Amino acid sequence: MAAIAALLLPLPHALADREAQKPHMQFSGSVDVPEAGLQIKIMSSAYELARHPPAVHTYSYTKDGQLFRAQRYEPIELWRHQQLAGKWVDRHNNHLVLARINQPLPKGFEKRHVAREEFEQALAEFAAQGHAWTMESLAKWAADFVGAAGAKGAPVLPRPFQLEQLFRFSFDGERPSKIGYAFLPKSAHPAYRHVEGQWFFAYFDLNADIDLRKAVDTIHLKFFPGIAPAPPPADAPVKPHPTPSRGSSQRQGGGRDEIKLTYPSQQNVASRNEVIAAISGLPDWWCTETAHFMFVSNTQGRHRHIVRQLTVDMEHLRAGYEQLVPARKPIDVVNVVKVFATPEAYVAYVGAEHQWSAGLWLAAQRELVLRPTKLTGVKSQTDPLLRAAFGQGFLQYLYYAFDAVRPAAWFGEGHAAFFENALVRDGRLRVDEDQARGVALAQQVSRRRVDAATLEALLRTPYPEFDGDSREVQDAKRLLAWALVHYLRKAAGQEQPAPYAGLLDTYADALWETRDGDKATAKAFAGVDMTAFTAAFVAFWQSVERRGAARRHPLFAAPAAR
Repeated sequence: MAAIAALLLPLPHALADREAQKPHMQFSGSVDVPEAGLQIKIMSSAYELARHPPAVHTYSYTKDGQLFRAQRYEPIELWRHQQLAGKWVDRHNNHLVLARINQPLPKGFEKRHVAREEFEQALAEFAAQGHAWTMESLAKWAADFVGAAGAKGAPVLPRPFQLEQLFRFSFDGERPSKIGYAFLPKSAHPAYRHVEGQWFFAYFDLNADIDLRKAVDTIHLKFFPGIAPAPPPADAPVKPHPTPSRGSSQRQGGGRDEIKLTYPSQQNVASRNEVIAAISGLPDWWCTETAHFMFVSNTQGRHRHIVRQLTVDMEHLRAGYEQLVPARKPIDVVNVVKVFATPEAYVAYVGAEHQWSAGLWLAAQRELVLRPTKLTGVKSQTDPLLRAAFGQGFLQYLYYAFDAVRPAAWFGEGHAAFFENALVRDGRLRVDEDQARGVALAQQVSRRRVDAATLEALLRTPYPEFDGDSREVQDAKRLLAWALVHYLRKAAGQEQPAPYAGLLDTYADALWETRDGDKATAKAFAGVDMTAFTAAFVAFWQSVERRGAARRHPLFAAPAAR
């Protein structure tokens, strides 16, 4: 019986493994945080999260009969972004955020969204009045930064010798595992004179299942005693581009290679400088630029190959976008492409609701973000990252080319899916039929699941409804949108007669004229007999010969890249 009882007892190593799997927190190596001027310890297995730029809200207004667009922001996003110094997460889903406490959140704006200049003016006016931080005002700052209804603070004693003040905050309406700390380094300490009088905020959003008492003890005994002044940087910081006159040429350093780029406007240079400033305090992030793009990444080693490939391929794609859908206004800003080193970092950035994606165009942040895959780093045109870059890159281009006017879902998503199958080879761009989608669409046609009502429903589907369905329904709609654009781009113009040859050009003209994706659809398809159109569409997908001719059709007659 004793032997049987022994068998029923957990083995010591099994207990240890089970204990190690429980969420916990440890601090190991130190990292420099240049934007704070501090060196801090971060959690074991932690990595730094990329920072979201403030979301852009585009407003339209008419003056003297002319349409204007203005960029506006939520004040709290500008405020948080201005003070944020770094974000980290570990494998137990414990988050750490470090920020400088500069000023309270400005309030009293007349509108929800404000111009950046209006926000900066409000900050300047408040700074001129002067401000002394107390535990109560720090609690209000912490609640605003975290997004809580309120916060309660208390001094932390004993505190490390290098800190003048240290307060701990709990947040109203939030779980106890969300903890904030405000701390002030000793101004008399010679090593901290560069941050004299500067308050900082450390926010821990811990795993809800963690042993909170042990976690707090670890923070007090390991994190705060580990705070130190950051050493001066070994290398000179990345310098922003000088502001050139229109059409001048500046040199850009790209590692050992140097290329010359012509920046078309001061606004273009300013947008590039914003990208450089955004990563200046992130040691693992780097960027490289081309005529139309800035590629930002934290990839290392062989995975950097994918960024080098993108710098070439995306310029070919950009020229292809312009050939098929010419820009209706000059594009004066650089297109930002962000390539993450790990899938986990990508999902942390875009959110769990988009964890299925290989890449996304984030219009509010004005970034095309890409997720690495098992194929990333290997030369392969089937890499989902490349497909996402080529497809979502069209949506990025269209956003700027049509002054942020959103197209109908069938047009935008259909073209995005169309360009996913682009191939750049020997300096030439071509777009072939997507084999998997072609097989799926042919099956739909053979089962008589595509009729005039189906196409009319697709043309009427608004973007929120297109994106709001399940993944299966979304994929079905995207398949049909791709098939529609592929037919109109590759085959409709080769028919004799060719009544639908210019339908996509007509839509683009109507989109610019009406500034409304759905109204543009109605205008482009006005007078189109949908029964006859559907018959032509179905006949194409039923014909192996015509689909083969469409594959051979040279959509881009000349080299796409300039």
